[in-house]
Amino acid sequence: MSFGQETTDPMTHMQRTLSSLTILLSLAGGLAGCGDDGAANGGPKLLVHGRVDANLDNSSTTVEAYAIAEDGSREPVDMEPTATDGSRRYRLESTVELRAGTQVLIEATDGATDASVVVLVDADGEMTAEPITEETSLEAAVFVSLAASSSCDDCSFEAIRATVEAEAAATFASGDQSEATLADLSAALEAQIDAQATSLRSESSSAFDAYVSARAEAQADEIIALDAATTAQATAQAHADFEQALADARSSGSLTAQAWAESAHAGAEALRAEAESVQLDGALMAQLVADAELERAVSVQAAMEAELSAAGVSNVDLDATFATLMASIDAARADGASAGESIANAWGAALVSIRADISTSLGGAAATAFDAWVTLSTSAITTLRANAVVSGGSSVDTALLLSGGLSDLSVDVSALTTAGVDAAAADAFVSILLHAELAATAE
Repeated sequence: MSFGQETTDPMTHMQRTLSSLTILLSLAGGLAGCGDDGAANGGPKLLVHGRVDANLDNSSTTVEAYAIAEDGSREPVDMEPTATDGSRRYRLESTVELRAGTQVLIEATDGATDASVVVLVDADGEMTAEPITEETSLEAAVFVSLAASSSCDDCSFEAIRATVEAEAAATFASGDQSEATLADLSAALEAQIDAQATSLRSESSSAFDAYVSARAEAQADEIIALDAATTAQATAQAHADFEQALADARSSGSLTAQAWAESAHAGAEALRAEAESVQLDGALMAQLVADAELERAVSVQAAMEAELSAAGVSNVDLDATFATLMASIDAARADGASAGESIANAWGAALVSIRADISTSLGGAAATAFDAWVTLSTSAITTLRANAVVSGGSSVDTALLLSGGLSDLSVDVSALTTAGVDAAAADAFVSILLHAELAATAE
């Protein structure tokens, strides 16, 4: 497989830091009436239209469709290969009827390079596909790979689409694109998605399902907007509207900021561990770890701010610290196999900054007491990591022990309250420091 590069630049993950996890509609019984003649109904039973933005030779590009079975195998949909027009658009028609919910792989090729996207069959059989790019090609490849091997119920195509980012896709496309590399990359992403979903389901499965549904709708709207977009500005707006829809879904749901932060911790920790276990290519590892850590940074900042607000603390501003952290995470993409260490160091610098901000906000004797007390959070995280390594099994299991263990940790704040720090504020400071310590000690 060889992925072409897009004709338009994708948004960077710094602009797309929130991810989505949605439920896979099963292919069970997917092919219904294969080979049935649609002429009896006056037209095709399957219609897909879209655009090829991957860097294929448009003069020789053709597009075909394949139904994807639950085991990842592909069955060609009966139709003639369709050429793209002068605007790189295509329209696929078939008399084959597929059940609603069937996953269909749309594959474009110019004879030398392939690119693809996955679409979900609607009830009426008519779909708009997301513009085909390097990113959609990797999403499709990972989905097919995991369909053949994964037991992760939440590793749907929609979840994969929400997790794969443009930087990782470009790195994969520029590498060897071997099946072994794809399998390693897929295993790392599976661990991340599984850990995140399991963490959120442990809080409330119904709330997670509600969020999943909301994100599925937002994803569908984004695809329509991307297909209609003809400028970089329109593409950027489609992504921005999607991110806002995700933010609205989070804020209107019952899952807390703390739950989202624990999920992001779990995902980042599981991905790191699995990528290391399968010895994922260093350049690819850098992209995946950066993506997961950016998501961790966004969710952890939100949880910290929620803690401060609940405790009535208004004079600790985290924006500058996290802006610097996220820039450092993004810059670590160039560090290859050492990106994980670079990012942990960036979290360490953020921890130092957060400690200083809290100390400054306290002042006087309270600040002195805080400065002397602050290392207790380091000891707590050291113990948590040691216990997780002993008790954990798979990368996902260990990650869940780490993320879930945060809320179970007990740190004595009597030194702070004795110095005049409000008890609620002291507890908030503990939670904030534990979040940062866990990220700063990731391996």
